[in-house]
Amino acid sequence: MASENLLDLKTSSLEHHSTETLNQTPGNNKLLTTIFLILAVSTAFTITLFLFLWHYDVSIKINIVSNAPQIDPINKETPSDSPRLDPENLTIIPREAWQLKPPQHPTDLSLPVPYVIIHFTATKECSAPPQCMHYARIIQSSHIKIRHWRDIGYNFLVGGDGQVYEGRGWKSMGAHTKDYNSKSIGIAFIGTFNDNKPPKQQLEACRGLIDKGVQMGYVDKDYKLFGARQFQPPLSPGDALYEEIKMWKHWSKTTK
Repeated sequence: MASENLLDLKTSSLEHHSTETLNQTPGNNKLLTTIFLILAVSTAFTITLFLFLWHYDVSIKINIVSNAPQIDPINKETPSDSPRLDPENLTIIPREAWQLKPPQHPTDLSLPVPYVIIHFTATKECSAPPQCMHYARIIQSSHIKIRHWRDIGYNFLVGGDGQVYEGRGWKSMGAHTKDYNSKSIGIAFIGTFNDNKPPKQQLEACRGLIDKGVQMGYVDKDYKLFGARQFQPPLSPGDALYEEIKMWKHWSKTTK
């Protein structure tokens, strides 16, 4: 009798435990389902965010590359390395305006000239018209009195004020580069540019002047650009300026 009671008790206990387990199972399943859904949503969100950011980053990189300045593999010229002034906005001060002495027996050039040769004046730099005119007059006086030339040697001078000062002009042969005066325009930057290149406005004015010469038919559209040192021993136009003009499209390594 005792054994039967004990067996009934164990059986009742197991049935009660099974009932509790069955009663708890739906709640546990619901909790597990909720956790699984949260994890699934989080994973999906993370993947979506990653793909969005990756696509956005790639789009930016493509945009940057497509809008980057394109470098000419031959001339190594970029817009940021070659400032240019619209020829229409260029200011050329005629020689009469800066009290240059009249030319003596000028020789006509055969136009358009195939070469443009860049020099420096080996003086101090100038940043305002009175100062630039002062140096230009000193240079003319030196060329006439010391070198016994008929006039200032350069066709044009470019000041640090961003203006161009007429020397012998477009039509008269200069005296700046031996053996090449008859087929070139000589442009001198006022200053000495061994360590530092000229200011932006001075470079822009020079580029604008050359463009104007091409537009007006004084300079050949396929002209070659040189630094004076490519023809003669002096260091003109200075190390820094020479490195600058080597980046310009028409610069030529050979003088042939």
